[in-house]
Amino acid sequence: MSTKSIPILLVGCACLALPALADDKPSLDEGKKLYRVYCASCHGKAGKGDGPGAGALKTPPYNLTWSSAKDDYLRQIIAKGGAAMERSPEMPPWAGAITPAQIDSVIIYIKTLRAAQ
Repeated sequence: MSTKSIPILLVGCACLALPALADDKPSLDEGKKLYRVYCASCHGKAGKGDGPGAGALKTPPYNLTWSSAKDDYLRQIIAKGGAAMERSPEMPPWAGAITPAQIDSVIIYIKTLRAAQ
């Protein structure tokens, strides 16, 4: 391979990565899907803290329709879990399961629950 072909290869690799970068943009649809998988079992489908797993918890899940928490706080509690934020230790940290962009998608969706109340 000549040194002249290296820049072409680099440009080609960068172009192949662009679709993956586009998927990392937070979205409402992605947030709704992720919320249903990771949050709804405790917080409930409508975010009222009445999910099917809520009754098994010592501390009732927070009613997200009442939340006025800022994005940064939501980002931290979702990523680090309840105990790290001096809230319920039963809320697990999700940073190992979902990406920061996915957490932002969940936050976008949680805001729609606030508005729906």
